[in-house]
Amino acid sequence: MPSPLDFRTSRRSVLAGATAAAVLPLLGQAAKADETPKKGGRFRMALAGSSTTDTFEPGSIWDTGIQNISAQVRDLMTEVAPDGKIVPALAESWEVSKDAMTWSFKLRKGVEFHNGKSFTSQDVLFTMNHHLKPDSISGAKGVLANVADVKADGPNGVIYTLKKPDADFAYTLSDYHMVIMQDGTTDWNTCIGTSAYVLKSFKPGSRFFATKNPNYWRSDRGWFDEVETLIVNDAAARMNALLSGQVDSVNRVDLKTINLLKRNPKFMVQNIEGTKQATLPMLCDVAPFNDPNVRLGLKWALNRKHIVDQIFNGYAVVGNDQPIAKINRYFDPNLPQREYDPDKAKFFLKKAGQENTKFQLHVADAAFAGAVDTAALYQEDARQAGVNIELVREPADGYWKNVWINKPWCASFWSGRPTEDAIFTLCYSKESNSNESHWDNPRFNELLIAARGELDDAKRRQMYSEMQQICSDDSGSILPVFLNIVQATTDKIGTNRVSGYGEMDMDRSAHNWWFKA
Repeated sequence: MPSPLDFRTSRRSVLAGATAAAVLPLLGQAAKADETPKKGGRFRMALAGSSTTDTFEPGSIWDTGIQNISAQVRDLMTEVAPDGKIVPALAESWEVSKDAMTWSFKLRKGVEFHNGKSFTSQDVLFTMNHHLKPDSISGAKGVLANVADVKADGPNGVIYTLKKPDADFAYTLSDYHMVIMQDGTTDWNTCIGTSAYVLKSFKPGSRFFATKNPNYWRSDRGWFDEVETLIVNDAAARMNALLSGQVDSVNRVDLKTINLLKRNPKFMVQNIEGTKQATLPMLCDVAPFNDPNVRLGLKWALNRKHIVDQIFNGYAVVGNDQPIAKINRYFDPNLPQREYDPDKAKFFLKKAGQENTKFQLHVADAAFAGAVDTAALYQEDARQAGVNIELVREPADGYWKNVWINKPWCASFWSGRPTEDAIFTLCYSKESNSNESHWDNPRFNELLIAARGELDDAKRRQMYSEMQQICSDDSGSILPVFLNIVQATTDKIGTNRVSGYGEMDMDRSAHNWWFKA
């Protein structure tokens, strides 16, 4: 499979390759890949990952439920296919200069927003400038930090000039924050987009209802007549909604009761190994977590295998305190796995003079399904290592606004990204607004920029290997596990290959799935 660097040197853009997601066998009866999709019906989802504080302002979207809802209505310039390739969306094609500093995108013609306005380059400029403006607090600002200039090339073209070379820039525009907004938008909750469905009603943290866009520019997706999305953050309630026939699909299946679905032929469980990751970020600019010895001590006090087996029933992969998953192209299999080691935990905490400290960990299952149980098991194992962790249970509603990045130590999760640069830049770069541990390692930041523009694949791999080591040893994010994507549908839902790069078919469940009858 070609490297993402291939299209960099050829000047002509091609569909850049990436390591395909490792898709585990689907439990139950998976739809045949050649099954012809059928139109019609109301698709009902119960999703975790939204709250009453949610808004359609794209820079403030963080969790899966609201991501999925946003994607039902709005499109991106590019998308990541289930096999990891970057493919065109509103950008029909693109070219890149030999030095990978200039990217020219050709936009699709004939695309209309829901209110009938034609999609043009001015909408792309408005969207990008919204994230890039000086006072922006957008989650995409760090991802776009390398953009020096973006300008229109007529009504159907956009040219990005970068500050430094970037082999993966086409992937950057697939970030869920960067859905294309109509030029001049001021009321975010009108949510006028170009995608398959049109907003009819939205109650944050409760319900979203949309109907089919009769003027949708694509003929190969958007099969349902209506989509109803219920926000159900409680795992048991989601399961009950599916079992009772109230909904057709749920995300984040309750692993404690998953056997109820596996035994019932009326349901299909999708168990997919991907890039989704649970994290326990510590703010590196707040004592005592500003001491790297404290961070290391807490990392050694974690029994990752216990969490995989006892909390996730094997539906997860052991993490190693760095965000590159096994399915990513530059994953380093030679990085030593950090094991549970009470002696090392005691050593580093004593070295920091914090051996008797009570560390408060703020947690709610809004962070990820099983977050509270994960923290409780961590607390128990850490206690046996002489480490005192106090759990602070937080309300699920408003968790991402009130706890994440606001409390010194909390639970979090990321869907991961298809490229190493994307996840490193988003979560670990000192420039990123979503650097959830406020970590600033000079060597890491130096390598981040160098690797992004490196033409030699072997050198690039070496750089990403060193960055994984630095993250594992120094960063403020403990990464216990990579979470399998475990979601379910009734047997009436048809699907093709389901993505491992994000929940609910990377937020495209309403677009890509259909009713079989």
